[in-house]
Amino acid sequence: MKKSVIIILFTISTIVSAQNEKYDTVTDKYGRKYLIEVDDIDTTKIKYKWLGAYHSSILEDMRIEYKKPFGFNEVDLYNSFKKYPILRYKLSTGTYGLCSDDKEFIALLSIYEIFTKKFQKEMEELFPGKSYDLEDKQHFYQIKAILKSFYGEEMEQHWREKITTYPKEEALNKFNADNAYRFSITLSPEDYYEKKFKYVDLLFLQKKGRGYVYFCCFYTDKVKAELNNYWSEIEKVFHYED
Repeated sequence: MKKSVIIILFTISTIVSAQNEKYDTVTDKYGRKYLIEVDDIDTTKIKYKWLGAYHSSILEDMRIEYKKPFGFNEVDLYNSFKKYPILRYKLSTGTYGLCSDDKEFIALLSIYEIFTKKFQKEMEELFPGKSYDLEDKQHFYQIKAILKSFYGEEMEQHWREKITTYPKEEALNKFNADNAYRFSITLSPEDYYEKKFKYVDLLFLQKKGRGYVYFCCFYTDKVKAELNNYWSEIEKVFHYED
């Protein structure tokens, strides 16, 4: 697959719409939108077509296996979350989603390119005086940023108090990951998704040199009483290959 990418401001939505048969949109690690030529995509080699060529190729590079969980459907929630721009901004999440059959639980998937030493060198050459030593650290920056956006600057020093760390053996057995973290976010009533999704739990998975992925899970009062049943399925979605 060719790597050529046409960089175009995503705000020119009319161009994207008019040419959607020739181009597909992708999002990079900074949340910037790009157009990639469909002709540059070898669709026969896309492993997870639901996630699109871009995110499927990132999972392949990270050597992460994806499995659709039992009792869930794969959905694209881009249009649904357009009405909640502040919520999406604070959670820094993607729009590829898994929706439970009963429509009481939604998990948004976020998949990022691997931060490498090569990337660090390129960025530090581009912006002298700034450090981009992010390899195997970016998931911590992401967690802190999310917590600070909801709870304020005091989280800079106390963010670890908000997260639950999976024991090393459990992280290895469930995800073949070096690290797994889970934490909850308290939403204000005006931020409830579709008025009924009041609760948010996040799951971060990371493996040294292989990058990280995370889930942003919204659920209702009904699910809260039996959350473990849903959560056990979410824990089966991603697994780092040996």
